[in-house]
Amino acid sequence: MLATPGGEATRPTGRSFALQHVALPCEAPIRGHSGCHVAIEETDDGVVVVKSAVDPAYNERLRRQVAKQMNARALNTLRFVRIPCILSEGVVDGCYRATMEYVYFDNAIRYFSSASQRGVRAVTDMLIAYVDDHVRSSPVALQSVLPLQQKVQDVATELSGGEFYGLYRPHLRALEDDLERRPVIELPVGAGHGDLTFSNIMIASDCEALALIDFLDSYLESPVIDLAKLRQDTRFYWTVLMTDTAVDRVRYVQVMRCIDCAIESTYGDVSWYTDNIDLILRINMLRIAPYARSDGMHGFIADSLATIERS
Repeated sequence: MLATPGGEATRPTGRSFALQHVALPCEAPIRGHSGCHVAIEETDDGVVVVKSAVDPAYNERLRRQVAKQMNARALNTLRFVRIPCILSEGVVDGCYRATMEYVYFDNAIRYFSSASQRGVRAVTDMLIAYVDDHVRSSPVALQSVLPLQQKVQDVATELSGGEFYGLYRPHLRALEDDLERRPVIELPVGAGHGDLTFSNIMIASDCEALALIDFLDSYLESPVIDLAKLRQDTRFYWTVLMTDTAVDRVRYVQVMRCIDCAIESTYGDVSWYTDNIDLILRINMLRIAPYARSDGMHGFIADSLATIERS
């Protein structure tokens, strides 16, 4: 079910159009916060996805993300996980860009709008198996909290002086205090996706496979990051906020709660999960704040942080 233009691709020369303006089978009408532009391009060999930096300052970060996707594809042994092949990469007009195969799967919003209970269970099982695969290859070890502290400080610096800094300051201070009290954390250390929200997960219509896109380099390489990103969706319904498509919210919430319960049931007795999941989830939520462009989004982030802090 993959679009697979064969061989080593050259720079596409066909018609290009912005992702939000097309209506192809796997179009994901989901807004993002990255410094990238994503387009779908028709070539003589088929349809490809072109992802490019919008500014040369983002080149290196996008290059690292593409390298992570290529590495994940090379190492993947799970038959139900599809990771799009990078067909070409390079710099065009000063901006880095990569061309990858187009995956003919449904985005999560569309899939869950009509999925059966069996389909939801199948997706849940595949997601947990994907994370478990990384857990097995990631030794549990003590990890300094310095990368976490640096990330919180980076967010604080980006927010300082802005209109919403006062809204986030209590949450920043609470995180700083929590990290100060625990100089090390124990968790599995190893590679993961880095941004495993449903915005970046596509699902085969027969619920036999997942496609993973938009890998992200992270301040902490651990499967806990992926679990926290999943629960950003299953607990707080993040992806619904990022789409312009009408959503049956009652149905979507039921689906997310089902998946959330499965994650909690799987890892609820594992100390590295219970000790760290809320901490990592709070940092993940705060990372969104500098990119938020509406009062509603800022309110969502602050409310989510307050909910986690009370739990």
